[in-house]
Parts: sequence; structure tokens; C-alpha cells
Amino acid sequence: MLYALAAEKLLAGEAEVTSGRLYFCTSAGGFVEHTVTLDDSARAAVDGVAAAIGDALSDPFLPAAPDRRECDLCDFRVVCGPYEERRSARKPQGRLEPLLALRELP
Repeated sequence: MLYALAAEKLLAGEAEVTSGRLYFCTSAGGFVEHTVTLDDSARAAVDGVAAAIGDALSDPFLPAAPDRRECDLCDFRVVCGPYEERRSARKPQGRLEPLLALRELP
């Protein structure tokens, strides 16, 4: 959606941007194309992501908050260590709400 919004701004008055596309060009992604309509819902989602990132940077609070068992196969486990799930469980959960809300976006 960010590319679609950038194209919309760059092409203002010249062309109408109605959607964005994702191409999954791996076997894990199933080699599919996914089109996302640039509608009010998509714009609201982008606004929500931008606000959450902006708030996290100005606060600053950039938490590692993996879901259960997400660390098991993570390439960065060497950096975080084997106990990141336990450490994040001790973090103030209220401060994680913006991150958790982002995970709920379609």
C-alpha cells in the first residue's frame, strides 16, 4: 500500500491509482499475485501503521514481542538468545497494545 500511495502522489492529476500488488515469487509464497485495493480501509491501515511506528520512535519503545514459539526457527536467535519469549512476557503488556493491534490488521 505504501507504494500505491507514493504512486498516487507522484501521478496526481496524470493517472488514478486504484490498487497495489504483492508478488510472492517463491515456492513458500506459492508464486501468487495478491492485489490490494486502495480504499478507505487500506488507507486507514496505513495510517495506523504509520502512527504506531511514529509513536514507538518518539516514545521510544521498540519492543521485541514474539508470539509463542516464533523464536524457534528465527535466524536472529543468536542475537536475542533463547529466552526472548520469557523476557517479553515480563514487559508492560499495555505498552504492547499498538504492536498487537498491528498484528490484527488484515
